[in-house]
Amino acid sequence: MESDRKTYMKVHSSVVLIKAAYRGMLVRKQLRCMHKSATVIQTYYQMHKQRQYFKKLRWSAIAVQQRYRACQIGDVQVRHYNSLRKAMVCIQAFYRKIKARELVEKVKAACHIKSVLMMCITRKHFLMQKAAVVTLQAAYRGYRSRVRYRAM
Repeated sequence: MESDRKTYMKVHSSVVLIKAAYRGMLVRKQLRCMHKSATVIQTYYQMHKQRQYFKKLRWSAIAVQQRYRACQIGDVQVRHYNSLRKAMVCIQAFYRKIKARELVEKVKAACHIKSVLMMCITRKHFLMQKAAVVTLQAAYRGYRSRVRYRAM
């Protein structure tokens, strides 16, 4: 019995050892699988973080580019507006100059017409006064002649 017990103990210890080795192998295999899974999860998480960072940078770059392009277009539009404004001011100045010349010509024409009219009126008045003076002179000379004639 003692030998059966020793064999039993040997077999038992061998079985325990084999079970322990097998369990260890299973645990190591599970651990390797968990390490691989953790590595895959970490890789995907890092990839997700990198994508988020890339999207953020891309969005920032696009925003900066849009702002820059808007500023450039704004500058072009401001220059175009200023050139149009200068052209309009030039056209308006030219138009006002023409209108001022026309007004000056009209005023000159009106002054000329007025001076001719005043000349005609003054001449008529002068001729009427002259006729009246001549009539008065003739009457006075006639009166003096009659007075001298009677005094003689």
